[in-house]
Amino acid sequence: MIDSMATSPTNRISFFAVMFEAIAHPSTDNYRSLARNSEASVGKAYLWVVITAVVSSIITILLRSSFPANPRLNYLYEIGDRMGRILGFAPRTPGFGSTTTSLLFGVLQVAIISLISFAITSGLLHLIARQLGGKGAYGELAFLLAALSAPFEIYSSLASAIPSLGCIGVLDELYLIVLQVLAIYGVYQFSLGKAVGTVMISFIAGFLVL
Repeated sequence: MIDSMATSPTNRISFFAVMFEAIAHPSTDNYRSLARNSEASVGKAYLWVVITAVVSSIITILLRSSFPANPRLNYLYEIGDRMGRILGFAPRTPGFGSTTTSLLFGVLQVAIISLISFAITSGLLHLIARQLGGKGAYGELAFLLAALSAPFEIYSSLASAIPSLGCIGVLDELYLIVLQVLAIYGVYQFSLGKAVGTVMISFIAGFLVL
């Protein structure tokens, strides 16, 4: 357990240690300790989100020879072509060079979209939690959410390419939601009901916007 390591805000814990502890030992006390890590910051959280998006995209690309019908791979091609046109590049044509360029643009755009999406989602959760009386800081929440989402995002890139892994995707999403509730509960130090309400309100807000 990391509790003995994270009792002081001056402790420094690596990303992999935080990610492992967040997933392997989900509890409000553990999340509260992790959030007090001196490495907990908005910048660090955003960096992790970008790195996770890039790694997930690379996994998708590496699996393209075995799983060419992967919808994520098609998405990378599509948004890569679109970004290439915006920046003045010709649309993708057959050939290794053009395909590689499209994928590189796709990876870049996925990283940007992931960062913006994470910033909006985590920011909304923070605002709702504060309105409900929470005492936590945004940097602490973003730090934990980035650590929680990283392994699920990487697994999702594998599941999209390997059909046999996709069957438990719904369970993964539900488990991630449970972990997010516990993280909010630990960071903002209010009731569990308010933590659940924070997540539910964010879902409703997202649904109304979409």
